[in-house]
Amino acid sequence: MARALEAALLALRRTPASAAALAAVRQACAAREGAGEGLGLALDRARAHHATAGNWELVVALCDAELAGAPDASRRGEVLLAAAEVLEDELLDEVRALACFEEAAALRPDDDRLGRTIARIRLVRGSWERVAEKYVEGGRGRCRP
Repeated sequence: MARALEAALLALRRTPASAAALAAVRQACAAREGAGEGLGLALDRARAHHATAGNWELVVALCDAELAGAPDASRRGEVLLAAAEVLEDELLDEVRALACFEEAAALRPDDDRLGRTIARIRLVRGSWERVAEKYVEGGRGRCRP
């Protein structure tokens, strides 16, 4: 693994809010420094560390950095799933999670679990959208100027 990536990940471990360290990770991923298993394993360990600390936005940012580096299709599917699960379960961002799940499903068309997850998210989102519409419509005539 390249020293630049190693140093950037260590800096993020010490200071998770470091924009400079995250930028260095992004740059290393884009250059594919430490390409192959070394890069993936280092980023997996970093994501696991930050997940344990509850730094969910940083976990997703590390996924995004690796994805920007154009990993192979298999690895891309793994990283997309990792990002989608954090987005859905921890950050409650179903829109971004759904996009990640859909992209992963395109890479893994035989994965029934992904299809069920996408269907469930769409069903829940559709139900909430209908409830919100009714709520807004019901409140329109009740507003006082």
